Amino acid sequence: MDSDLLKGAKLGTAAFHDVGTGANQIPDMSSFVKTISGETAGSNIVDGVFEICGMIFQFGMSKVPGDLAQVTFNKPFPNRCFVVFTADGTYSGNPSTAIAKTGVAPDTITKTGFKQRVCYDDGKSAQERVYYLAIGH
Repeated sequence: MDSDLLKGAKLGTAAFHDVGTGANQIPDMSSFVKTISGETAGSNIVDGVFEICGMIFQFGMSKVPGDLAQVTFNKPFPNRCFVVFTADGTYSGNPSTAIAKTGVAPDTITKTGFKQRVCYDDGKSAQERVYYLAIGH
């Protein structure tokens, strides 16, 4: 191509790369694999796994019988789980007066799961459901 024409078009460097999955290529849509699977509640998926550009995201709901419980991922991470985020679900005590504090015991995160800790300011530990999002590769 005429170099003056290319300069005039003001094309960025991406215009000169092929699309594909190889080195120095712009990722095509096959690089953004989305697989969501798992347990459903009605039309909502309550746990599953999806992958984007080599990063694996797992989400789910665990039933915690007391203040500390082992949660096992649906699919073990091949290399490492970086972080786990949690949120409280339902509580069998009085949800209008109790404040949930839910979290992960950081030294328990492995490729296969983590330990979930739940406690309430009313002194009870009767959490029924806890939601999580784990990120790794």
